[in-house]
Amino acid sequence: MIPFKYISVKQHQLISDKLYDYVLHHTDVLKNALPWTTLKKNDVLKFVPELAVELRKIVDADIEMISIIHRKPKVYGGVHIDSGGLIRMLFPVRNCAGSYTKFFDLNGNTVIEKKGNEGDTFFAISQYDAVNDCIIGNGNPLKEICAAELISPIVFDSGIAHGVYTNPDCLEPRLTATIAFNKDIKYLLQ
Repeated sequence: MIPFKYISVKQHQLISDKLYDYVLHHTDVLKNALPWTTLKKNDVLKFVPELAVELRKIVDADIEMISIIHRKPKVYGGVHIDSGGLIRMLFPVRNCAGSYTKFFDLNGNTVIEKKGNEGDTFFAISQYDAVNDCIIGNGNPLKEICAAELISPIVFDSGIAHGVYTNPDCLEPRLTATIAFNKDIKYLLQ
């Protein structure tokens, strides 16, 4: 099974623009430059009501969480597995063309539990050096399964090893919204 699928969302560019405006004028995401920032869902949905309206046409579930993934220019990798293995949506916000979310087979490598900046847990590949995007020590090279250029929203299996590879020609940060729902949306991958 391919771990992602493009989803057609009406008004996706308007929603992306409004999400960017929200991030720019109502958060410290760009100033703090943390890789992951969970937003106040109700505030976002008041500012961008089209997001909930359009996603409800596709997803038979309510939005539970909206976070912004911030990647600095020329930052690659960060291959990991999200805890819970949920099917989530990635929504392009800014500077996503030419960058990819790549999915990998672990190729026999083990994972270790880590804590994120908000206390959330995720799993890192034990022999993976995220800074240099390579396997170290006795680890096996990761095997790329596929990649999604985030030119429109996707649903993806966050339980598959994945990482962000930014557009090498873009000198601005890549911003994406990751959206979780209150019900399993695995059916959207079929």
